[in-house]
Amino acid sequence: MIITWYGENCFKIQSGETAVITDPFPSSVGLTPPRGEVTATIKTVSMPENLDFATNVVNGAGEYEYEGVSIMGFPVEQSDVLQTVYKIEMEGITIGILGKLLDGLPPKTLEELEEVDILIAPAGGPPLAAVPGVARLIKQIEPKIVIPSLYKVAGLKEKRGDVAAFWKEMGVKSAAPEEKLVLKKKDFETITGTVVKVLSI
Repeated sequence: MIITWYGENCFKIQSGETAVITDPFPSSVGLTPPRGEVTATIKTVSMPENLDFATNVVNGAGEYEYEGVSIMGFPVEQSDVLQTVYKIEMEGITIGILGKLLDGLPPKTLEELEEVDILIAPAGGPPLAAVPGVARLIKQIEPKIVIPSLYKVAGLKEKRGDVAAFWKEMGVKSAAPEEKLVLKKKDFETITGTVVKVLSI
């Protein structure tokens, strides 16, 4: 499995010729959208504002299966906005994606995400979920790896906070950005606790 970040909540999670793209965005946000051809590409969207992407889209609650990829969507309604939190399984690795979370999670959704291998979590604070609340969720879910998303980066036009508060809350000084994560299921056997992994754009 290879995980690449494009900024915001847009990741490419790839296994061979199959890839999942999470929350693709238009160039108007100030960043470069993902490019390149992949034989089988699935897009997940967590909020209604992302519905412009009309091909191979997984949108909303339910169970989906594509090219050996299992996807479960869980509805989360906050501040009159309905969004979807996802759990994706590829190569025996489970990934939880919190998206543009504004608050906590319903108990049932939290239970579904407990002990995922990887959790992608918003790390920039307001206007999205406050960093202490996100850190509490991470401790409840107990992923092996957490990847921060939705924080301020060069060129981004959206309002996002700095990731420094997230570092502090997670008890780490900082983490050197990696171009991509290359993982296999056996890699998680040696991880104790939760490791923070940062990706560069």
